This record gives sequence, structure tokens and C-alpha cells, in this order.
Amino acid sequence: MLVKAVKVKTLSNYGTSMLQFTQFCDTFNIPKDLQSVVEWLLSHFITAWGASSVGGGTMRTWLLGLELWHVVNAAPWQGSAHLRRVTQCL
Repeated sequence: MLVKAVKVKTLSNYGTSMLQFTQFCDTFNIPKDLQSVVEWLLSHFITAWGASSVGGGTMRTWLLGLELWHVVNAAPWQGSAHLRRVTQCL
């Protein structure tokens, strides 16, 4: 039900965030069991992509997409103080 409440274009953008995050984790050989429960990993993802050609608005959208995935899948979202500090630099 929650996913149906999100606009199609927004879901498309959020889907991109999952793809980018998965590719990032694959690049660094991050085990699947760590990919949704570790805040430092989310911060590293943001820092690595934010330092490249990806803009701050895109990174914030990607984080919203990752957060939505966590909510829909009843997984703990690790977007606390450390992650907020990282995103303020975008």
C-alpha cells in the first residue's frame, strides 16, 4: 500500500538509488547482511558519490529512496546523526 502512494516518477528515482547503492556495495564487496544495517556504510556511500559528479539533490533523493526501501521492508533505517552531518555537506 505504501509503495502505491508514491508517484511513479518518484519510484523510478528511488529505484535508481537502490541500483547505485547495490553497485557501490558490490564494488567494495560489502556482505548483503551489512547493507541495510550499518550507518557508516550509508555515510561512505554518500561521501564517495557526493565527492564525484553526483549533485547534492541527487544524493538526497537516493537517500530518500533507500529509506523508503527500509520502511517498506520493515528493516531498521540507520539514518541518524552521523548520516545527517554527512548530507549537510552536500
